[in-house]
Amino acid sequence: MMELLTKLTKLLLNVNMVKMLKTILESFINIVYPPICVTCNKPNGLRENQGLICHECYYGIKRHIPPFCLKCGRGLNSLESISSGVCRGCAKKHYYFDQAYSMCVYDGPIKELIHRFKYNYKLQYKTVFENLLKEFLQSFNVLRDIDLIIPIPLHPVKLREREYNQSQILAAMASQILQKPVGSDILSRSRNTKPQIDLKEEARMKNIHGCFTVKNGDKVKSKQILLVDDVLTTGTTLSEAARMLKQHQPEKICVLTLAS
Repeated sequence: MMELLTKLTKLLLNVNMVKMLKTILESFINIVYPPICVTCNKPNGLRENQGLICHECYYGIKRHIPPFCLKCGRGLNSLESISSGVCRGCAKKHYYFDQAYSMCVYDGPIKELIHRFKYNYKLQYKTVFENLLKEFLQSFNVLRDIDLIIPIPLHPVKLREREYNQSQILAAMASQILQKPVGSDILSRSRNTKPQIDLKEEARMKNIHGCFTVKNGDKVKSKQILLVDDVLTTGTTLSEAARMLKQHQPEKICVLTLAS
């Protein structure tokens, strides 16, 4: 028994020694080669968000602040919009979702981060997005009553090309923070559509119409659903997904995006 305790003690000492040496080595490397901010390329001594983005760039990301538009979730910035509760862009629009929330203004550092995350395999950027998500949900205490989180799906062809679905990753983050389940087996993309980014709004609607299929629709009936995607621009994609889900009688459909 004593021999076993002695071996365990030596093992723990060795583990602690390795940890200490690793800490010393990392500190030395950070002095010689300080972490570089991925957006401004300047040395990031504060190691904000695991060294990915510096303090200045992180707090330079423009956040949407209340009052929020009752439709798209963007911050209202005129007396006319504030009195109606709807921004000018949404005044004549109809969405099939009930309420959208978006954390940031799609411009500057966040636009670049999302683009690299989505198209350049920069999965490590999800740390920044997770911090923004926690900050938003804790600051405004919204979406606590939702029952199920559904990511906007990719078509299998695009999923093979990209190797991951950014919306699925964001939905998993929201699930961990809100402690709500993710329903990845409910919404699927049955048609491989053209990229929406190059299309005008009317063309976007035609392009996306009928591209989603709902499976296991009984899982959404009478439930409060949260649709998750990376960016809300015209809202066409998210509205079409909500339209298909509405056929299965959910109580409410909300939307959450990183930026708009």
